[in-house]
Amino acid sequence: MSKQNDVVPMHVRNDSPDNLSNISLDIESSEKLKGPNAVMSFHNINYNVNVKSGCCKSNPKQVLNNVSGVMKPGLNAIMGPTGSGKSSLLDILAGRKDPNGLSGLVLVDGRPLPSNFKRISGYVVQHDIVLGTLTVRENLWFSANLRLPRSISHNVKSKRIDEVLFDLGLTGCADTKIGNEMIRGVSGGEKKRASIGMELITSPSVLFLDEPTTGLDASTANAVMVLLKRLANRGRTIILSIHQPRYSIFRLFDSLTLLSLGHLVYHGPYDKALPYFESIGYQCEEHNNPADFFLDVINGDSTALARANHGSNAVVPVLKTTTASSEVDEITEAQATSLAEQLAEKFSSCDIQSSTETELATILKQSQGNDGTKISGHDTKTYATPFWYQFGILARRAFKNVIRNPFASIGNLVLNLIVGVVFGLLYYQVDNSATTGTQNRFGVLFFIATNLLFSSISAIEVFVKEKDIFIHEYVSGYYKVISYFLSKLVADLIPMRTIAPIIFCSVTYWMVGLKAEPASFFIFVLFVLLTGYAAVSIALFYSATFSTFAVASIFISLTFVFSILFAGLLLNVESVLPWLAWIEYISVAQYAYSGLCVNEFRFQTFQQCGSLNDTAFTSSILQFASAPDLNLTNNADGVTACYQISGEEFLVQRLGYPDTNITDWDLWLNVVALGCITLGMFTLTYIQLVRTKVYT
Repeated sequence: MSKQNDVVPMHVRNDSPDNLSNISLDIESSEKLKGPNAVMSFHNINYNVNVKSGCCKSNPKQVLNNVSGVMKPGLNAIMGPTGSGKSSLLDILAGRKDPNGLSGLVLVDGRPLPSNFKRISGYVVQHDIVLGTLTVRENLWFSANLRLPRSISHNVKSKRIDEVLFDLGLTGCADTKIGNEMIRGVSGGEKKRASIGMELITSPSVLFLDEPTTGLDASTANAVMVLLKRLANRGRTIILSIHQPRYSIFRLFDSLTLLSLGHLVYHGPYDKALPYFESIGYQCEEHNNPADFFLDVINGDSTALARANHGSNAVVPVLKTTTASSEVDEITEAQATSLAEQLAEKFSSCDIQSSTETELATILKQSQGNDGTKISGHDTKTYATPFWYQFGILARRAFKNVIRNPFASIGNLVLNLIVGVVFGLLYYQVDNSATTGTQNRFGVLFFIATNLLFSSISAIEVFVKEKDIFIHEYVSGYYKVISYFLSKLVADLIPMRTIAPIIFCSVTYWMVGLKAEPASFFIFVLFVLLTGYAAVSIALFYSATFSTFAVASIFISLTFVFSILFAGLLLNVESVLPWLAWIEYISVAQYAYSGLCVNEFRFQTFQQCGSLNDTAFTSSILQFASAPDLNLTNNADGVTACYQISGEEFLVQRLGYPDTNITDWDLWLNVVALGCITLGMFTLTYIQLVRTKVYT
């Protein structure tokens, strides 16, 4: 098992450059980008967003301002300070940015991005989001099964996975779990390479990476970038955003794009960047890292030596200079904008940009048909596999995730067993008296319903915890939303919300001594399962609606509290204000409690005996029965009376039924209601997943 940020040596194969991209994968040409050497061009990209300032007011902000360029096969880096727009540009090129406020044109090999570009290209997010309970190999298999067509055989997929593992230096940890907060797994560098491997499965001609060195130590970051350079040398177009790389990483770049407040201040070969800045008056000091130097220039706090002579080649002014003895003063936003505009204006008139504009014009001309219309991109399939196949693969992964999480699987079973035993001991073998016997029955049934509601709060994690994984995989064309949704339902409901409650019922029901009839027991189990499903459906709805566990927990706790208040035991619904009484009809606890009580009390008879001289006893006679059947017995202590009362009488007293003629429908009405709530909330959950924001 690897330690955090251990460095595993990268392996080099003697294959030809095209071998890694092809390896005999029989993928239809319509599902590939044109050739192994894809050229991406972007023309006059402008991107604006509305930034909120206050509760109701928003101000427009320009993130990118007329940015154009070409990304060729090789390692293409996008650099700039925080807020410069580098991640926005990367997402626009990858087709993952919200089109609202976006203008301009992005082409790949002179054609608009195909509809399935996000699936056939690769995108590695900044924070690794591979599933921690699976091994490295299993994660790669997941990507291969869903992103490669089913026409590719199992053996070819296996060979492809072995190739990727070997080239990424992951062979030694291939069968080690990725790891999470509960499971120790691979190191940070291995996890990053596993994320890259997930995208390399499809042999993409274009690979995007958002700050791939984030969270890695210097040595591991360098190893990852050397790997990317090797992949770029094989004909891939690799485009990455990076903040401030060290020199050993900087010198690996083939092209460099510098942004400042959305303005393009340099775009061209990396080795021409220093001479260009020197030509406009900035000189990098000896032993200074060029990446640091560029950011200093952009930020306006460069220690570069500006030319003293001001003639026809006047330099862009340095807004602030820092030395060992001078104080650093923050520049204003207006000054920073002015500097960015001046740097962009200088670059727009240089020979490097002129050459790029000529190339862009040629590409744009080739993208026009003979009649002047644009050549449309291929309308290829969005998903490589059908729905039922996606569901099978996702369900298998979800089951593995549940089983390998001891707190979610074994812990849940043990918890239900313990709670069942505790309930059984507290209400052990209740009697059939009309006082304590009925009171204990109502009490245990109420607490069972309450326990089922609050034990489902853990279901909030189902979507909240994996939301980033879901968004990335869905956008990348792994699967449809319905496939993911149904697989999570099956994996969560069967082991967590079905097996565990059945164990709970089997223990509690017989220990408490509830109605000893098989039919009543199975109806009890049915209500427990339906109540759990309904509660889980509400938890999943909040899980799909909110992105944080804390917010979702607050809303579901409030929902369950109101549901329990209207269950029928703690509150007389008839005394509630009319505009609040409607909550009774959507209360899961109310239907669960009513159904459990009807199942237990219907057709039962309870008996109570006592002395007629006992005032409390005589009061109970009048309270619980309108016309009790009294049996009087004379003894030495006086007259002893025993009376019997039907369970229906208690249902009328406690649950508000109009009379004792309680029918089967009064029981199954609760089943139908719980089923409708469950299906309704599941439907709303699916709608919320579909509405999940997938653009950055």
